[in-house]
Amino acid sequence: MNAEFSDLLGAGRWPQAETLWKRYGYQLDALDDSGGELYERWADTLADTDPARAIGVYLQSLTQRRLFASWASSGSEGIARSMAADHVQGKYEALQHRVSGAAET
Repeated sequence: MNAEFSDLLGAGRWPQAETLWKRYGYQLDALDDSGGELYERWADTLADTDPARAIGVYLQSLTQRRLFASWASSGSEGIARSMAADHVQGKYEALQHRVSGAAET
């Protein structure tokens, strides 16, 4: 299962990787436990070619990472998880700004 998931990620077969993630979640060793990394990497591949879709996928990553941070059992763990979410939020906001700026021209 982990090899299949890694192969899907490597091939950029994001919808199929998402299906495995939704089925097996934390049992997959290739990514963080939140699923946020899957969505962030997927959005990164879409940002230049389909920015509107990438914004939605970044939002999914952000949602997953914020939820994961809320489950932290210690302060430092929560801070680390929140930093990952903040990183995605920066990408999300930058892409939103880029898209809205392009729409204005």
